[in-house]
Amino acid sequence: LKKTPAIYKAMFVDRNAVWTDWIVERLDKPGTVFLAVGAGHFAGKDSVLDMLARRGFKWKRFKG
Repeated sequence: LKKTPAIYKAMFVDRNAVWTDWIVERLDKPGTVFLAVGAGHFAGKDSVLDMLARRGFKWKRFKG
């Protein structure tokens, strides 16, 4: 992905930003939310988790 920054941006940064916006808006509504997200969206500095953290959200890993 380092060789193709435009693809990285489209596949991860832009998509994760859209996911993050949706998650923030949805969490502001009542009810239970279940998300199924591919592992690639949870890794790195542009991950959904990091984008949520930058907005002040906290998360923790659940081990079932």
